[in-house]
Amino acid sequence: MSYVDMCMAQVDAALAHLHLMDLYHNDVRTDNTMLKDDDTAVLVDFDSCLPKDATLLKGNIAGGHITKNKSGPENDLFGRNKVKEELRKAFPKTIADPLEESPTGRHGASG
Repeated sequence: MSYVDMCMAQVDAALAHLHLMDLYHNDVRTDNTMLKDDDTAVLVDFDSCLPKDATLLKGNIAGGHITKNKSGPENDLFGRNKVKEELRKAFPKTIADPLEESPTGRHGASG
């Protein structure tokens, strides 16, 4: 599993937890996705987190990319996909992923 896939799985788990409580982050973006010291991805900045269909109070939700001013899963999905897109640009597959097997059979970028 690539570094990006691992990060996105953790973001997806955080969103799934919120959605189970009928809450939506509504501001998923790279600025609100942080890494802990152990490289665990976490969501931060919950000031736009609201129940479904609640009116959003901030004007720049998800970088200004949402099309309606209501809380809901489409906002989180849009933001999640933008985060994944930006991570893929930052960590392209051409760069050796330190967590994947190297051609020499050892882990890591250096042999």
